Amino acid sequence: MKQIPQIVDARAMQQPQALKDLSAYYESSMGKSLLERIPLGEKILFSGEGADYYIACMAAAQCCRFGLDARSVGSRELIAWPEALLAQFSCVSIISASGSNSEIAPLLNKLNPAKVIALTNNPDSLLANRAGLTLPLCAGLENGFGFKSQTNALVLAWLMSRKLSNVIDGSEAEQLKRLCQHMQIMLEGKAALFEQWQACLGNSDRLFFTGAGYHAVTAEQVADFLMGSSAIRCTAVRLGSLKQYYEKLAGAGLAVIVFQDAGNENDPDLQMMQEHGVTVIRVEGGFPMLPGAPLRPAVSIAAELTSLLDILSGQLLSVFLAK
Repeated sequence: MKQIPQIVDARAMQQPQALKDLSAYYESSMGKSLLERIPLGEKILFSGEGADYYIACMAAAQCCRFGLDARSVGSRELIAWPEALLAQFSCVSIISASGSNSEIAPLLNKLNPAKVIALTNNPDSLLANRAGLTLPLCAGLENGFGFKSQTNALVLAWLMSRKLSNVIDGSEAEQLKRLCQHMQIMLEGKAALFEQWQACLGNSDRLFFTGAGYHAVTAEQVADFLMGSSAIRCTAVRLGSLKQYYEKLAGAGLAVIVFQDAGNENDPDLQMMQEHGVTVIRVEGGFPMLPGAPLRPAVSIAAELTSLLDILSGQLLSVFLAK
């Protein structure tokens, strides 16, 4: 447990380069040809387990934002679905960094391989070999915390959702370049980020992470990671579900951390929590803020990609909490 902060810190620092490698690959002729093979979507299903399931949820949320009928389901749960129901989806994307999870074989046995799009970091895996289309994560070898695979899977899912939705417009490479720059700025300035987290958290020793839409998925992912890498008590609840708990959330030692798009400081749910005496910390583009703090300039990347900055901030938060 004592080594976890150092490992997390080191793995977090590797993410910008992994992202550059992914972007370079999908800008190459080989990568572009793979993206071209992604069909336009009608009804899409995303699936994964563990950390990969959060990527599946975000991918489905992104497709819904683009107007597609998309769902996300855990791979183990999906195994129990009847084949007639699975056949209704125009494509099924399975996200698995290893490509060899125990649920992969029984799940593939129920699916039409031609409809399967695999996102995996292992080109020699069962998933990669049997999928109709395999999109490599280009994250390199990883053991333990798979930060590079998670980062690249989320970015690749974003590219895939844009292709499925027919909204690819040529700006994607520049967007990823700016995302990488923002991640590097956060990592280089992590001492200042630690200080900001400390100022916001104070003596809080219980954390509620929340958000709406894909921000709710970010909240779940960050809470799940912190529970496994730090001693602090935390959980994730969707923003709409918090209303009935406002009075119980007020009190010393508890903070509600809300992930949201920039410019939502007047959100009525946040104002209601503050009126009930709840300690609220807003996180926009990976930066935590208390109510009334000066607005920060909006991060100049697609809103769907800012969740990566929030996740990176959560990873660095775990290092701070361990100090």
